[in-house]
This record gives sequence, structure tokens and C-alpha cells, in this order.
Amino acid sequence: MVSFFLGDQSYKLSTEPIGDPNPYTFIYTVAGPTTRRNTNLYIDKGYLSYTNGYHFWNEYMQGSVGDTYVGMRRYASDEQLSFPSEDAIRRANEYLEVLGITNYGDPLVIPISKERADRVYEFEGGGRNFATKPEGDGYFDPAVPWTEEQEFYGLIYQLEYNGIKVNDGSIRFNGMGGTAAEGMNVVAYVDKNEVFRLVAKDIGEPAPEASGVAPIKFSPKQASDTLREFLEKRVNSTKQVIYKCCLEYVPFERVDVNDRTSSKVIYVPAWVFYGYEEGEQWDMEKQCAYLFYAETGVRYGSSF
Repeated sequence: MVSFFLGDQSYKLSTEPIGDPNPYTFIYTVAGPTTRRNTNLYIDKGYLSYTNGYHFWNEYMQGSVGDTYVGMRRYASDEQLSFPSEDAIRRANEYLEVLGITNYGDPLVIPISKERADRVYEFEGGGRNFATKPEGDGYFDPAVPWTEEQEFYGLIYQLEYNGIKVNDGSIRFNGMGGTAAEGMNVVAYVDKNEVFRLVAKDIGEPAPEASGVAPIKFSPKQASDTLREFLEKRVNSTKQVIYKCCLEYVPFERVDVNDRTSSKVIYVPAWVFYGYEEGEQWDMEKQCAYLFYAETGVRYGSSF
């Protein structure tokens, strides 16, 4: 696995304990010209993160632009960049196969075009050029304008259980331990040459004897009416737009709630409403989601 991600590059291995309680995380680092340009591979139980720092933190701010858009499902589209999205998906799927992750369907595809990057730069007042960042305190030089060479696809793979997607928001389990799901998904950034960022979050295994057994007694119409009533009573000046409702599994609790590294999770079905809160800049609107248990209709809460 390490050689697949890092190739024949010389790396430094660190096993410093992190987290609470302290699991050991294996950190493989390939030194770059600066700390930000390092290539890092983090491997832990149920988690992996790979970042080619040279691309992620380059003068074109590909990482910053990607993070702006990838969390927003409504930017997914069939728009094609200078290279086809099928090539990006095929390349990302090779990484998932190496990781042994098979419970995923087609990803949401978010094209990160030159035009979208320019909108982020405009919002930030010209952007920043990491290639010319001063060593101490000081100002960045203006960012270099993007070209088609810097465009890439953001791919969001929601995991599936029983053929239904697992909600990948940052929501809390109901278990005694109060442990949180950081977002059960796989996200990849792929340009025309390589996968330069891949994060597999909180990848766990279902508990077959306790997953997916809750009956669906609460209809999407009932959930929609309940959500409308809830939103009408909110004292909030921010307009919320709901654009999608779908059935998804949500992580209910870990089988061992006292072990935050436990990979066994109970899933239950829920109706999920995706939306966003309108802001001053439409590119910066906040993603939101509301969940209702499909068995009882109880509002689980919100995520993202």
C-alpha cells in the first residue's frame, strides 16, 4: 500500500501516538522543498489520508479551491474539463481497490474548473501564491492565474450498505460513548496526471446482526411536512434551500461504544434532506442536511 501511494520516493516513518485515547497512527512523509510541500500518508484504523503537498499547496491553491467546492454536493455535474471525468474516476478507483474498499457506488463528480477557481480568488481578494510565501510574517504575492492545466475533479464516494448510501456527514452516534462519525466517505482530488489527494474517513464495518433491521414506517411526505413545520418555527434570518430528499443509512452507534477505534457500526435507515444556507457569496454557501429516522420519524438532527 505504501509503495503504491509513494512509489520509490524516500520517506520518513513516524509512529507518534495521537488522538484520545491514543491510537498509533503511522505517518509516512516525503520531504518537499517546504513543510507545506511535503507529501504525507497517514494510516490508522479505519482512516487514511494521502496528500501530495506540492500539488495541494502549490501556487494555484488547488487544495484550497478543492476544499471550497467538494463539500457542496450541489456543485456535482456532468461538466467535463480538458480531460474526461471517466479517466479521473478510473484512476481513483485503482486506489480504492488497493485499500480493499469495495462498498461504494459511482461518486459525485465536482468539476473544479478555471472559472470556479477564479471565483474563489475573487472572493479572497486576489488569492495567495504559496510559491512565493515569505519565510516569516509577511504578505503573499498575488496568486498566479489558473489555466486548464490546473483544473481537476473532486470525487465524493459515499459508502453503501445493502445497496443504499451511508450518510457521510459529521453526526454523533447515540451510544454511551458519544463518539462521532467524522464522515464515512472517500474523497479524491484528481487532475489529468494523478490523484494528488485522497482521504478515506471513518471507514468501518457494519454489524450484520444489528444493521438495517429498522422498518420504514415514516414516509418521505411525512418527513417533508415535519421539516417544513420545523423550519417555519426557526428564528433565523438565513434563508435555507432544500434541494434533495433521499433514503440513506446513518451510523447509529458503535458496537463497542467505549472504544473510539472500533470499526463495527450499527446502521439504521433515515430520510435525509440536503440543502444549503444562502450567504453573501453564493460560492461560499454552507451545506446543511436534516435527518429523520425512517422508523419513528424522530428528527435525528443535522449534519455538515
